[in-house]
Amino acid sequence: MAQELKQWLNTDYLHATALQHIAHAYQQNKALPSVQLHAFLNVNKFHMLQHDAIRAQKILCSVPDMFVYHKVKPCGVMLSFERALRSQAFAQLLSFITGRKVACANIEWQSFKHRHYTILHDKLKQERGIYLLFDLTSLWGAAWGGYTYIVNEGEELARLAPQANAVTLFTLAGKVQHFTKYVNYRAGKNRRVVLVARFK
Repeated sequence: MAQELKQWLNTDYLHATALQHIAHAYQQNKALPSVQLHAFLNVNKFHMLQHDAIRAQKILCSVPDMFVYHKVKPCGVMLSFERALRSQAFAQLLSFITGRKVACANIEWQSFKHRHYTILHDKLKQERGIYLLFDLTSLWGAAWGGYTYIVNEGEELARLAPQANAVTLFTLAGKVQHFTKYVNYRAGKNRRVVLVARFK
């Protein structure tokens, strides 16, 4: 495994046996090939990412009948992490887990607070591929909204609650889509910060 990944990832996930279990878990769910990994990064790297993401410039993206959220402009350690995700070594790791050859197509850092959301819309086409969601949110109340929902023609396949240093991988194929539920007033000034990467 390339040294650049060992600097970032929890080394427990880099052992051959662990990777085989992860790949099996991902590929056995035919309705929604997916897996969630906790404590994904080593603690020091994760805290550095949190520090930079919280303080980074945020740009409002708003089309009210489609989405309202802030796009976070990557800086500092965030840029280094993006390079790791775009690396050949990470593509090989992801290819082993998913059982298909992949390459990074897009990375976006998103921030959600009160009144923010994304919704399913006929005019908003979601690209097919392997999606990676990585959460940097340390504390998030169950009653605040802001969950990521994965659905297939209205049927809920998964509901992903914000969890610090957790990564979720899933395949978006056929009519499967995902969206972020409205963040309600109970969230106060708290934000959910999440990296969304797509691999094709």
